Amino acid sequence: MNTKPPINAKILGIIIARGGSKGLPGKHLMDLGGKPVLAYSIDAASASKRLDRTILSTDDQEIRQAAINLGVAAPFLRPAEFATDKSIVFPTIRHTLKWLEENENYRPEYILLLQAASGVFRTADDIDSCIDLILEKNADSVVTYTKSKQHPFWMKKLVDDGRLEEYIPGAENPANLQRQWLPEVYYPTGFVYVAKTTMVEQQDSFYSNKSYPYFIEQERAIDIDSLNDLLLARLIIESKRNI
Repeated sequence: MNTKPPINAKILGIIIARGGSKGLPGKHLMDLGGKPVLAYSIDAASASKRLDRTILSTDDQEIRQAAINLGVAAPFLRPAEFATDKSIVFPTIRHTLKWLEENENYRPEYILLLQAASGVFRTADDIDSCIDLILEKNADSVVTYTKSKQHPFWMKKLVDDGRLEEYIPGAENPANLQRQWLPEVYYPTGFVYVAKTTMVEQQDSFYSNKSYPYFIEQERAIDIDSLNDLLLARLIIESKRNI
């Protein structure tokens, strides 16, 4: 029996943009190549051929209005308790799902999370490819990854007496290893998370033993969380225009 979800499965895009960033206050509305940082996620979601609809969740009225002006639905403000610097994303997702179900009788089979400051180089093709992969594999989730430049075998941790010890206990002395001998390692980028709605609700996670990776180039994996990140993204965009 074919248990794969239908090609017309309801897939909700959720863009999240909190107003109270400590690393770079106001980052979502800062100029990046002639438009606000927020616009890049909205543009990619709007160009997707696979998203059923997209909604923005924010606690900030200025961000909300900017999103509406950019053409994405933002029908509510996120409660303040879900928008602190210590808040995790899952209560925000549940709040969005509950609002849509109660106010619009809408419930998606899949949710696709876009963190507005983590994917300025994300494309609609990235979004659609992640959706295609989760449908093709009948997976619980798909998460974007990129190859790490720094291998954990070389990493150390600070211990109580002020010394550094291996982060991975028992790892062979990295001084005796060539980079090409080490296993490749990857880290999640925050570019795209797509998962079955029931899994996210029940487990507060995007990861399971039925999760699959979607790989992106390391140079696109820029998370704008500081002024240096913003300046680097501006430089990349400007350099592309001059090629």
